[in-house]
Amino acid sequence: MAEKILWNTGWGFCEQELNDENRRIPRNVSYKPIDIPHDWMIYDVHNLYRDSIGWYHKEFQIKEIKPEEEICLRFDGVYMDTTVFVNGSEAGEWKYGYSTFEIEITPFLKVGVNEIDVRVVYQSLNTRWYSGAGIYRNIWWKNRKKDHILSDGIYITPVKENETTWKVEIATEVKVADVEHVNRPDSPLLLKQAVLDVQGNQIGRDETQVTFIGEQVDALADSVTVLQKIGPVESPMLWDLEQGNLYTLKTELWKGGELLESETQKFGSRTMEFLPDEGFFLNGRHVKINGVCEHHDFGCLGAAFSKAAARRKFEILRKMGVNAIRTSHNMPAPELMDLADEMGFLITSESFDMWEKSKTPYDYARFFNEWFEKDVESWVRRD
Repeated sequence: MAEKILWNTGWGFCEQELNDENRRIPRNVSYKPIDIPHDWMIYDVHNLYRDSIGWYHKEFQIKEIKPEEEICLRFDGVYMDTTVFVNGSEAGEWKYGYSTFEIEITPFLKVGVNEIDVRVVYQSLNTRWYSGAGIYRNIWWKNRKKDHILSDGIYITPVKENETTWKVEIATEVKVADVEHVNRPDSPLLLKQAVLDVQGNQIGRDETQVTFIGEQVDALADSVTVLQKIGPVESPMLWDLEQGNLYTLKTELWKGGELLESETQKFGSRTMEFLPDEGFFLNGRHVKINGVCEHHDFGCLGAAFSKAAARRKFEILRKMGVNAIRTSHNMPAPELMDLADEMGFLITSESFDMWEKSKTPYDYARFFNEWFEKDVESWVRRD
């Protein structure tokens, strides 16, 4: 079955001067053991905006490489201008420091000892606030079958049908390895989904066969969106401010009786309206939005994401009367969004602080025109 494993331990780090020579994978250097998330800039508080290159290194064993599987690395956030090498070969790159990205590394792996090197280039000034530098959010190891649910490919929409009844509409993107034979009756590809209430009790389920019909094969290449509805859900507990009532969607992908993949996601049911002459309404109740702009760092702790520090910050903001947060000025960590759902905060998730026009000499405008579509896709799918 597919795996998604937190891959934050076992890394070494070294910081080098910013020059062309140091852009090559370093040899015969001493790596300092570190844990991810990591912000190398905060360790010298007297020089927080120094030009440098950070190198992350990890060795690991692989006993077998199965032809029916793919292996990916998922980075929730690396600041910035990142290149990933596997066994000395460049496997992929990513420019923005705040968007999540995945790199498939299967073609570069071998049985036995493997090496991962990650190069992060920091040039100052590149933003209008303290950004930190390095792999400052989580890394995930993903091992999946050729047939799989696309990353961030499950979209959940609770819909209110009347005063007491809701339904859950779900769109799931599934990648299929063999489009021509996906409709075989002896080995059907099945998508099974169930909704669990706040207490964990199953309150609805659906099962659908993944199929390609007629011209869909050419139009969609190797993926298809499966639409499902679960309900009715009677009088659900609503998500609200300070009341993060969260239901769970459990999704399973089966093929020929084998469970290929299983995912769980939290979601809330609520209604929202903006009326021009009256303001914002949440669950039919008029609400004043008391919002703040929050950057991604934790002051003297640096930019390395900590859910405990984020929770503490949210608790302090709540005591101030805050009920809404604008993530200034970039995509937040996935765990921050989960925390807002859990604790009952409204979120405005932003994408960029600069576009084609620079605000500082080495900011993201250098890469924007070439990369913004990938960043926006990552942002919309993930958040």
